[in-house]
Amino acid sequence: MFPGIPTPQFSEFQLSRVKRFAFGANCLMGMDPKDRLDPRKSKTLLRIVLDPAKTPDKEIQDLGDVLNNWIQFFAVLTVCNRRERKAQRLFIILLTAGFLLAVYYWYAHGILAAIVAFVLGGISVFLLNLIVLSRYVWRGFSPLAWGLTHTEVQCALDSVIKDPRWQADPIVGLSEHEHRSGRATNIRRLYTYEGKGISTKLRSAADGKKYIVSTAPNPNGYWELAVFRCILGFANVYKPLRVAHTDSFAEAEEEHSRTEEMVMNLPLEEWQNW
Repeated sequence: MFPGIPTPQFSEFQLSRVKRFAFGANCLMGMDPKDRLDPRKSKTLLRIVLDPAKTPDKEIQDLGDVLNNWIQFFAVLTVCNRRERKAQRLFIILLTAGFLLAVYYWYAHGILAAIVAFVLGGISVFLLNLIVLSRYVWRGFSPLAWGLTHTEVQCALDSVIKDPRWQADPIVGLSEHEHRSGRATNIRRLYTYEGKGISTKLRSAADGKKYIVSTAPNPNGYWELAVFRCILGFANVYKPLRVAHTDSFAEAEEEHSRTEEMVMNLPLEEWQNW
């Protein structure tokens, strides 16, 4: 389960698709690794399982408590798909702007300048698109973290998430802030070392902003905890949002974990003066 993201409520149709895909993925996990890594064979099996005419409901096994993990996986994948659509629109807009800029250079400076402008603009848009995909769309999402292959995740996107019937049903319990925090690297402990300190970078599920929780020994003999806003990957050390003190490393570690949970799940005004 991802920290900060509650288990959403899928519609009956969405839940049936989740169960079918999970059953197919479990079947693939029991296959020979060479067959599972064959894209053609894995896609064929998943499509058979996802087709009610070829795989009746009575053949789909009960997943039990594991079902919640699959629901969480599809919630995160739905979020990534929504971000990807936004990124594609941005890519088309920037590519169009680059083309119009090239046309302007053609009329103003000649065809050679237009070609140079179009090539440089295309390369810039392509690189920007890669950055947007990695930092905004997928945000460190890894199929291996879910025990799946890239082919299986792509099949989940193409055959389940992008199905118009899936898109038509709203997902209850997945708010806009939770959309922004739907990723495996939502909270990352940078280091934990007794005598040195603890540092955690996280994204709040309450407001979608990044924070750094830092605990370090003070020269006066106590341990000091501080929460900073994360700006461009760095802590805004000039403006701590919360400060706390403890006497020992054990107490500091406990306070640090408690602060992580508060920053992750509560609005700023609720944990700032806790």
